[in-house]
Amino acid sequence: METPILVIKTLPIIPTGWLLEPHGKCMLLFQKDKKSLNYLPMVFTEKWSVSPCNTPLDFINRRQVSIDAAVETWNELNGKGWIMLDFKNTSQ
Repeated sequence: METPILVIKTLPIIPTGWLLEPHGKCMLLFQKDKKSLNYLPMVFTEKWSVSPCNTPLDFINRRQVSIDAAVETWNELNGKGWIMLDFKNTSQ
């Protein structure tokens, strides 16, 4: 008698934060859709134009994608040299 194998599928880590295109032409924001179901998480990606000091300038568009599509896009862009940015709130 064969021993059954238990396979547990875990959800990928949800990509979150800003990615800057290597030439500074645009940036993308990845955010979890807080209204999506926990067992079927969705992610919003927002495209922004970039100011001369590499901060978001003008909103261009927003898409809602599955977590798998978001992870695939995040990894692909990182592999193509997109830069992760972290904006800290400097106001007191």
